[in-house]
Amino acid sequence: MRSASIGSGFGILGMGGYLPSEVVDNEEIARGANTTVEWIEERTGVHSRRRARSGERVADMAAAACRAAMADTVGRTGGRAHPELLVTACSNPDRRLPAHAFDVHSRLELGHIPALNLDAACAGFAQGMVTAHAYYRAGMASEALIVGSHRVEGSVDMTDRRVAPLFGDGAGAFVMGPVPEGYGILGELLLTESTYVEALHAPYPGTVPLGEDLMDMDGHTLTQVFATFLPQMMNKVLGELSMTLQDVEHFILHQANVRMLASMGDALGVDPRRISTVGRRIGNTTSASLPLTSVKAEEEIGFQRGDLILFATGGAGVNGAVIVLRWY
Repeated sequence: MRSASIGSGFGILGMGGYLPSEVVDNEEIARGANTTVEWIEERTGVHSRRRARSGERVADMAAAACRAAMADTVGRTGGRAHPELLVTACSNPDRRLPAHAFDVHSRLELGHIPALNLDAACAGFAQGMVTAHAYYRAGMASEALIVGSHRVEGSVDMTDRRVAPLFGDGAGAFVMGPVPEGYGILGELLLTESTYVEALHAPYPGTVPLGEDLMDMDGHTLTQVFATFLPQMMNKVLGELSMTLQDVEHFILHQANVRMLASMGDALGVDPRRISTVGRRIGNTTSASLPLTSVKAEEEIGFQRGDLILFATGGAGVNGAVIVLRWY
């Protein structure tokens, strides 16, 4: 486990999200999973989620979020977005080859910039932020476009009430680039704890009989693991910056389970008003969760220059990521 406190002047220049128009409520999920609305809401806190329309691909959603983020960059900075790197985060792409990053690139006018896809499940977007920051510090890309996207179809057993209510479709993106010293990413930390590699898994299609390649999740174990190591990671990064949880204005946490977020907030002693729970309305969008939560939090609360924002997420593997950023 290694962290960095570097105050590099690399921050968010623009944000954008895309949510399909179809809203799926708990009544529909309950009918398919042979459960009740009350059971779903008591255990997940999710009230609705979005579904992509027929023929709408994961790369289509990702490209839409990228366009929104680049347009937002123009509005915030008064100048055009000029990404020199595209990082996508997607665990269920439209096809095996070429990589998801190139499918997204082909839908955008980005020239010949390098593109890569990170498959770290729900933590993929945060890993993308850290990767883009590393490119920036190495002098390989002064501006980066990072996008996370997810589509449920074909990956989840919609008759399994343990997983069917949790997930939703969507995409979210950041444009990241130079900001004044003291703003942007101040600290970051990635962690892998592969002891729990089987706690959330899905076999590759074709390696097992049809129908056995869907996601299988041990929710109880995952909740216990993330409730332990994510707070430890938060405190470690903040401690190296001589900060505490009380210095953070906004907690942008992965919307894995709204109930779990509430419990974690209580355990940390954090005012629930500082933790966005957009997952109530859009569910767990996996790698799109952090950017979509950021977009919705700014729309509803508003980020002010100098605000300290803490991003924290965990994904299958299991892996975790924490990023502390000062908003510019």
